[in-house]
Amino acid sequence: MSGFQKKALWIALEGQFRERISKDPADGAEQIRKIVSDCAEMGFNLIFPCVRTHDNTNGYTSDIEKNYYGWDLLEVFCEECKKHDIEIHPWFCFWGDGARVHPESTVVDYDGSLTDIGDGNLTMCPMRPEAQEYMLSLVTELVERYPIDGFHMDYIRYPHRPCYCDYHRDQFRRKFGIDPRELDEGSQLWDAWNQFNVDGLTDFVGRVSGKVSEAGKKVSAALFPCGRHAVDSPDKPLVLNRIVPGKEMGEAQHNKRYWAIFQDWPYWCRMRYLDYAAIMQYTPHLDMAAETAEAGPTLSNGAQFIMGLGLIWDQTADTLVKQIQLCAEKGLTGICFYDYFHLMDWSESDRSKVVASLK
Repeated sequence: MSGFQKKALWIALEGQFRERISKDPADGAEQIRKIVSDCAEMGFNLIFPCVRTHDNTNGYTSDIEKNYYGWDLLEVFCEECKKHDIEIHPWFCFWGDGARVHPESTVVDYDGSLTDIGDGNLTMCPMRPEAQEYMLSLVTELVERYPIDGFHMDYIRYPHRPCYCDYHRDQFRRKFGIDPRELDEGSQLWDAWNQFNVDGLTDFVGRVSGKVSEAGKKVSAALFPCGRHAVDSPDKPLVLNRIVPGKEMGEAQHNKRYWAIFQDWPYWCRMRYLDYAAIMQYTPHLDMAAETAEAGPTLSNGAQFIMGLGLIWDQTADTLVKQIQLCAEKGLTGICFYDYFHLMDWSESDRSKVVASLK
């Protein structure tokens, strides 16, 4: 028997899976009823349905951004989750600005190029006041308008590397007297540049957490994993907090020299900005999953640690079951799969095997 208190599913209504829900309100509502019913039948008690993506569209009623479907998916999700006693945290993707609502805030790379996060979608600089205020207005609208249990942050980070827009550089220059473009890894202020980026994002996460908590909701987030692939020194446990050569993670996944997203989630947990920390360990490799299972609960500093396992890349039902068993053996109390649609696309026998291992 596992000791999982939280059994969760991401519901990836983004990219190709966005079309799994009909734009016809009656048909779409029936599809959502089936999704939530499936989740309940399989024993899941927490879901993260994606409601805002990088092209500035959503799946709920907003006075600020356009509804992609033309009807309110989130309202139906809330109704169905209440019927089945399932906790719901709508999944919100930060910073994406495919519609160019704030073109002045677009993340600029070191060479002056604009940062594209896929499908032609640009992203806003997390340090820019106008970007922060725009995102906070969306968060406030969502958490005040819907009877949700929590709010799930995704892409709450820099896209791949720090931003070198004029505003970002000027703020650093005002504080330290030098343009960050003049710095490299051997520079005296290199660590200060890294911490500057960490602090700017952390301050914003604190503001989001405050808005969500004021509305009486929990705060959860999809976060990058810990473990040896994200460790290079004992005193700085997360590569993701600063700029370092990419090596395994950066080059293998994105062919980037640097992977620097400045997502200091252990600190966010320590500051009680997060109630749930859902770690995206999307790997079929048991050793990497084991490292995250070992380090995660300590780094989560009292927040509910949720091990996120992927049903993508080279993952199979057999390797997933082994990972689930590992998590149970480590005494983890939260587990989550990416995602519902991948799970339902597996054969019934594979799906049954996975669900049985959760009990």
